Amino acid sequence: MPLNVKKDYAFVPTAVGPVRLTTRSSRRSRLWAGGSFWRSIARGAGQNQIQISCVEDLTDTQNPQGLLVVFNTGLLASENIFADGISAAQISLYDLSLNWDEEIRITVQNGLFTAKRVGIRWQIGGGETSTDIGNPVQGKVFTGSGVKCKIDSNPGSWPPGSTLYLRPRVRRYPLVVASVTLPEETTSTIGWNIEELRASLNGSDPWVTMPTRPQVEIVTTVTPPGPPTGDGGTGTPGGTTQTIVHHTDGPHADSMDHGEDYFVLAAFDLTNMTGGDGLPANPVGLNTGPDRSLVHLNYSELDDGSLGLLNQVFEWVGDTVSSGSWQRYS
Repeated sequence: MPLNVKKDYAFVPTAVGPVRLTTRSSRRSRLWAGGSFWRSIARGAGQNQIQISCVEDLTDTQNPQGLLVVFNTGLLASENIFADGISAAQISLYDLSLNWDEEIRITVQNGLFTAKRVGIRWQIGGGETSTDIGNPVQGKVFTGSGVKCKIDSNPGSWPPGSTLYLRPRVRRYPLVVASVTLPEETTSTIGWNIEELRASLNGSDPWVTMPTRPQVEIVTTVTPPGPPTGDGGTGTPGGTTQTIVHHTDGPHADSMDHGEDYFVLAAFDLTNMTGGDGLPANPVGLNTGPDRSLVHLNYSELDDGSLGLLNQVFEWVGDTVSSGSWQRYS
């Protein structure tokens, strides 16, 4: 919010400790996994809430499927709440713990609110699984089974067939099959094409990028046959040899990255990005006055991964301590 302008959001801080403005330095979060590397676009501790996974379905050997999942577990009402037949403003969200392939659907049944936790398979032709969460406490408050929310309307005001959806903040990127035959191996190593993923993810994902980096390669060396020997022999036979060559010394787009991309991307479980620092994930524990939560950032990470001077103040803008974002205060 601009300086000296009344705020237009609902969050009110809870005073903890003496009033003071905290000064921090801001860094991005990072993840090295599966043979490649990801870096958050934004900076701050909240970027450690991003999880990444490479999942695969090899049931159909003729048509294997792979997916890169980017899952932001931080709450943001505009990206967690969706509606069909009714306004999304009818619900206040306080907590949501879902798997990346689940959602909660709230409807009116027999004059009462009811909710179901629905699992949606990502594979082609996959089906759904549904678990009944039940009716809310006191008619409007759901708590437990991974959700805490309050419905700000009455069941009778909902048009027939209306549904509120609580969904995880997820981006999904289909993967392209890739294979490589390594030296001294008789079978190919099957995985997923890293460069194809980098091309589809960079510039389209709102949370992470895959900075350019060197890639391991196979170098083939051809040795010509030696000259005939003086006693009529045929000489040294020629041939070819293959060697795996590593390029960990560069070039790297990120100064904190010293690795290399593998030949193919391998599957890995959901893993949190780490190293994000600066703006906290939420304003808990801050006391900068009765009306706003503020943080001063002294230094901030530059595009190449090094630190540069920033000297700016940020404000928590949102409805609750868990649903909001840091924005520049000027």
